[in-house]
Amino acid sequence: MFLVDKKKLMVIISGSMHLANIISINVGAQLYISGGWLLTGFAIAVFDIIPIFFLPFIGRMQRKIKIGASSSSNRVLTKNMEVNANGMILKEKPSKIQNIVFFVPDIAAFLNNSAYVILLFAIPTRIKEFTGKSLGTAVLFNSLMVVFSFVSSMILGFVAGRRVRPNFVMLIGNTFLYIGMLLAFGSTTEFLAFPASFEIGSVFIGIGNAAVLNIAVMSKFSLYEKWGVKTDGNLAERSTAVFNFFLSISQAVGIVLSGLVVTRASEVPTIVGAVAACLFNTVGFILCILVK
Repeated sequence: MFLVDKKKLMVIISGSMHLANIISINVGAQLYISGGWLLTGFAIAVFDIIPIFFLPFIGRMQRKIKIGASSSSNRVLTKNMEVNANGMILKEKPSKIQNIVFFVPDIAAFLNNSAYVILLFAIPTRIKEFTGKSLGTAVLFNSLMVVFSFVSSMILGFVAGRRVRPNFVMLIGNTFLYIGMLLAFGSTTEFLAFPASFEIGSVFIGIGNAAVLNIAVMSKFSLYEKWGVKTDGNLAERSTAVFNFFLSISQAVGIVLSGLVVTRASEVPTIVGAVAACLFNTVGFILCILVK
C-alpha cells in the first residue's frame, strides 16, 4: 500500500532483480573460470553473510515503511470510500470469475519466469557446445537478455505513470518474450539459426520479460479499479504474497528443467512447450481485458 500511488517507483524497484541477475551471471562465471566450484561456493557464502550485517538498518526501514503505509492507506481509503472517479459504486469483493482472473498475471509470471530461467541457465552451455565459443564469451552473450530486461524495466517505470492499461502491456510483452526466446534458443539449433538471431532475440526477451514481471503486482490494482472493487484492505499484501510465491516456485522449476534442454533431442519439445505457454498466457490476458 506504501507504493500503491507510486507506480513508477514500484516498477523501478522491481527492475532491480534484473540488475542482480547481470551481476550474478558475470561474477559467477568469472569465479568458476578462475577457481572452479570451490571458489564460487566460497564467494556465495560470503555474499550470504553480508545481509546479516544490514539487519539493524532493515528494522529501522520497516518501522518507517509502516508509518508511510498507514498514511498511504488513509489516502486510498479517502479516495475510494464509496465511488470511483467514474461515479461507479465500489464493491467490497470481486465476483467469482473476477477472482479467477485475478490470478492470471501470477500464472503468466510463473510460466514466463520459468521459461526465462530455463533459457538463462541452458543457453551458455548450448552456445559453448554448439557454436564453439568459450564459456566466458557464452556468459557475456547470455547477459544481453538481462541487460535489455533491466533497460526495459526502467522505461516501463515511466510508462506506468501514464494512462496505459497494464493488461494490454502484459499481452504485448508476453508475445515479445516468446518470440525473443524462440530466436535466442533457435540461434543454437541447426534449423532456426540465422545471423544476429541471438542478439535480436535478446532485445525481444528484454522487452517482454520486463513487461510481465515488473507490472504483474501493479496490474491487480488496475483490475480492481476496472471492476469497481475497493482497493483498500489486504489487496497489496495479497497481491505481493501470491506473486512472490509463484515467482519463487518458477525459479526452482526453471533451474531443474534447464538441464533437460541442452541436448539436440530436446529442441523440438522445448519450442512446442514455449508456443503452448505463449498461447495459454495470451488467452489469460485477453480474459483480463474482457472480464468486467
